[in-house]
Amino acid sequence: MSQENVEFIQRGFEQYFATGELPWDIYDEGVEVYDHDTPDQGAYVGHTGLRRWLEDWGAAWADWSMEAERYIDAGDPVVSSFS
Repeated sequence: MSQENVEFIQRGFEQYFATGELPWDIYDEGVEVYDHDTPDQGAYVGHTGLRRWLEDWGAAWADWSMEAERYIDAGDPVVSSFS
């Protein structure tokens, strides 16, 4: 099941990279984003937090992109890192 989870998350990010819109229906409301560039911010939690992180990140840069470095099978959850 965990490899299926990794592939599921990969497809979601691929859609985001291609369209600029996340497929919200595949992201759990408990999703958490930790940005190592802003550690004092704490976690961005849930769909609202993920939207806020994307807005905060986008507002800080005139032009930006991200690329998935790896997806980590952590059992049921999937951990992903980006550059």
